[in-house]
Amino acid sequence: NNQNDLAVFSNLIGLYSRMLVAKITRLEKWVAIGSQVTGFPFEMGKMALVLIQDKYADEMVDVMSNQQNYKVAKNDIAHEHFSHFADFLRRCGYAGIAISDGKHPGVAIPLDLFFTGDNEPKVGQMENPMMMGAMISFMQEIRRGIDVNTLPAEDQEGYKQILSRMQGQMFYQIANADFVVPTKKDEQGRELNPSFQNPEGTERMLAVFTDVQEMDGAFPMKDGWISIPTPFDRIVDMINSNNGAGFVINSASISVPVPKDMMNHIAQMKANEEESKKKNEETQN
Repeated sequence: NNQNDLAVFSNLIGLYSRMLVAKITRLEKWVAIGSQVTGFPFEMGKMALVLIQDKYADEMVDVMSNQQNYKVAKNDIAHEHFSHFADFLRRCGYAGIAISDGKHPGVAIPLDLFFTGDNEPKVGQMENPMMMGAMISFMQEIRRGIDVNTLPAEDQEGYKQILSRMQGQMFYQIANADFVVPTKKDEQGRELNPSFQNPEGTERMLAVFTDVQEMDGAFPMKDGWISIPTPFDRIVDMINSNNGAGFVINSASISVPVPKDMMNHIAQMKANEEESKKKNEETQN
């Protein structure tokens, strides 16, 4: 509780972090540990796991894949791509990188300490890093395939609560997001919105994206697709009025399906929250 000590140690941590960044950005490469179930860097506490050497990388991948049931692989990041990798992590909602040698716990380094690789600032370009981060965290864990009933009895309830909290964070971000919906006109001048068959193959699910980069990976703008910013509430109206089966977020990468029942559940949660907030404001006034 000594504020002077707190200030001194906080300053030391800040200086140490900058010294560490200066050293690791001079390396020839990093070894990023990637999740094979999300297609994104392995996320641990909002940090991307990165190794500074190959020496223990295979051993770490083996332990994570076979003992912890995380399906991961190593990916080299060349020196000239360090800053672009940091920009990619920012867009995807990571707070920083956890630097490790593969043997010892990672040291958390905020992304703010890394240079950007962008030559020009993004002006008015819609991004959803908070939603991307929430989706990556939840999907990495849920696709791990852990049967809760196989866990020790004392751990089962805690694990259920973790999954519920992560899902709730993802639902909140979805409910309050603006998405990118690709569209283009056909030969008759009608607007087309791409969709996919639902898992049962009986209905269509609208394709939506968190940002233009994600959309361009599935429906390239060079092919005539344009991006239309569309809020969640509007997407709900579109799907319900056209008897759609729901929507799919970022189909070319993490691919998060939101079936119609789940979509309407999220919409109802949002409506309840807004109603509760309105009543609280009226009570205070």
